[in-house]
Amino acid sequence: MNKLAILLCGVGGTGKSTTATYLEKCLKKKNYNTKLIRFDEFRKSLAPLGVDPFSKDSAVKNIIYKRAAEEFSNFLDEGLSLIIDSGLSNENIRKKLLISVGSLKIVHLYCPLFVAIYRDTFRSIRGEKHERGSYLHMKAIFSLVNPFQKKFDQPGITYPFDYPECAHLHVNTFFKSPDEISREICQKLRI
Repeated sequence: MNKLAILLCGVGGTGKSTTATYLEKCLKKKNYNTKLIRFDEFRKSLAPLGVDPFSKDSAVKNIIYKRAAEEFSNFLDEGLSLIIDSGLSNENIRKKLLISVGSLKIVHLYCPLFVAIYRDTFRSIRGEKHERGSYLHMKAIFSLVNPFQKKFDQPGITYPFDYPECAHLHVNTFFKSPDEISREICQKLRI
């Protein structure tokens, strides 16, 4: 089979992680040797020693994503197809990844922000684990309204999520199940 790499981007709560799991199953059924990369976990191995892997410092981000592009290319060279679950809020980094990883397809998942906040909160209530913790959107909102609290970084709330102009596909997840979303991605990317 041809190798491919699909990067799912979007703010938290748009369905990236769940869709990535369904997409992985879909590709395996089509005989792709597939590796699912949860980027929030993966980035820890890419950050320089002693550096916060979630740092907003552009130099740190550049190092992490340069190393990520190398790792993605290595996985593809080994015959793996990749599904990358990553918020990736910066358009410049997305463009650099597209240049560095030739077969990369970027899929932007989106829904109204209030839906993303609801989904993130409900996920936290159910006790589902997230690399960055629980109630991410709520922490960010409360940090904005409390002048005595350090700002909690969350794309789309406390700092911008750059619209992904470079995305190959934009999928509204509001009224769709993860299975429907993964089938739509496969169909529209002709997988």
